[in-house]
Amino acid sequence: MLLKDVCNFADDTTPFFCDLSISNVLSSLEEHSEIALAWFEANYMKMNADKCHLLVSGFKHETMFANVGENKLFEERSVKLLGVTIDNELKFDKHVSELCNKASRKLSCLIRMSSYLSFQ
Repeated sequence: MLLKDVCNFADDTTPFFCDLSISNVLSSLEEHSEIALAWFEANYMKMNADKCHLLVSGFKHETMFANVGENKLFEERSVKLLGVTIDNELKFDKHVSELCNKASRKLSCLIRMSSYLSFQ
């Protein structure tokens, strides 16, 4: 089977799947993850379970989980992917807030240092 629903960037591999049925989504992600794990093993690599995350968006009544190899991944409210914080509601409020906090800290540092800097 070919992995068609996967995004790669540098050393990040992100399988994804969209469907109206949560059970179809989870089983497809588990299947794609097994294929990726087989490829990793064939190429003398291993998965870092601490860097694996499950993000499920949409209306649901319970917390979801997926089995990836020997690990059970529980759904998270938000994850950071390639420097962008994505939440399960597909809003970017947390990401924008983090960017504003970072900019505020840098601006505050510049203000404190401004008396020591010349304009030339």
